Amino acid sequence: SAVASGTGNPLDSINYIVNAFSMSKAKDQFTTNQHAYSTNNFLINSEVAEPPKWFRNFYSDVSLGNLWSAIGMGLTTDGSVVPWGLPYYNLVSDAPSGTGFIDIAGGSYWAVVIDSDGSLSSWGQLPQDPHPTGTGFTKVVADWGHGLALASDGSISAWGNDAYGSVSYTPKGTGFTDIAVSLNSSFAIDSAGSCVHWGNPYTDIKNVPVGTGFTKIAAGNNHALALDSAGSVSSWGAEWCAGYTGAS
Repeated sequence: SAVASGTGNPLDSINYIVNAFSMSKAKDQFTTNQHAYSTNNFLINSEVAEPPKWFRNFYSDVSLGNLWSAIGMGLTTDGSVVPWGLPYYNLVSDAPSGTGFIDIAGGSYWAVVIDSDGSLSSWGQLPQDPHPTGTGFTKVVADWGHGLALASDGSISAWGNDAYGSVSYTPKGTGFTDIAVSLNSSFAIDSAGSCVHWGNPYTDIKNVPVGTGFTKIAAGNNHALALDSAGSVSSWGAEWCAGYTGAS
């Protein structure tokens, strides 16, 4: 594994880096598999790999399912959910209607949103355990088989596939400020600004950077990024992924 860092202008959302890289890879995959998908009567073109053009100036948030689900989801400025992509498990057709949603996350053939009261709603091929009930959630993240939700008091709720303890080893307490998930791994930033990992002990991305002052974290299947209060980005994980990172 490798750790790299760079300094530059603070980033509004470190998730943009991971999502932009993932979207590029997904678009390449769509092009490669265009004929295969077309034989299944699915139309693959730029409208699948990119957000619907008529909404592009009105998004406030965006999330992707994993590469194979071929799904993208956006939140507009009024809190509406706009999904696009292939219609696996009714991920597009069953997306909730209405406005006021405040966060969205795409997993593997499933998705979850936070409503205006801080409650969770999910749809698609859901994980084996249901999402937590209650209100007051402010951020949600999802991956292949598990999800995390961050509450307003900084506590973390986890659900889904508990491979390697990615759910059951979720740290207790409050004061956490950000969360992220990858394949069978989970991450958080605690009240001191330290990066915390739990779950898969064999992955290259378990080796989180030491120190404090981190404010945001994001993860893919093989690499992760963290932004600190000075605007520096640290990356770690598989060597071939770490080479793509750094701040500009």
